[in-house]
Amino acid sequence: LLYSRDFYEEIKKHLQEGGILQEWFPGGEARILRGLVRSLKDSFPYVRLYKGLHGPGFHCLASMQPLEEPSLEEFISRLPPGAREDLLEWENPPDLRRVAAKIFSLPVSLEGFPMNRDTIYISDDHPLNEYYILRRILARWRGKYIIAK
Repeated sequence: LLYSRDFYEEIKKHLQEGGILQEWFPGGEARILRGLVRSLKDSFPYVRLYKGLHGPGFHCLASMQPLEEPSLEEFISRLPPGAREDLLEWENPPDLRRVAAKIFSLPVSLEGFPMNRDTIYISDDHPLNEYYILRRILARWRGKYIIAK
């Protein structure tokens, strides 16, 4: 189950030394995002979160080793050609330095992240992100649907 502790435990078995898990949360319920972050933080000692480059969603980075943020120059120099193309695909004009600078300007502090000990985590036994359509319909009907922003 994506975003679950169980999934992250499997991922850790395949990460090389210094490896980084990158995951995209396209947006949706705030409690699913909180569950995803709780599951990541329970599974990895180092986690970073960034808002989506073009608005909705979040990019998650997690590792067993400290996540050092590279300088803008280092980030650009390390990007493979395919990643550069992907980053610039929807940009007009295609300015890699501007896009890279925007990425670095979108971190989300996990210290101020709305989460506590009671925040549910996601696991195969607690599939918070499953059956979301029914849950969203009921939440909207009750006026309690909260979107992650």
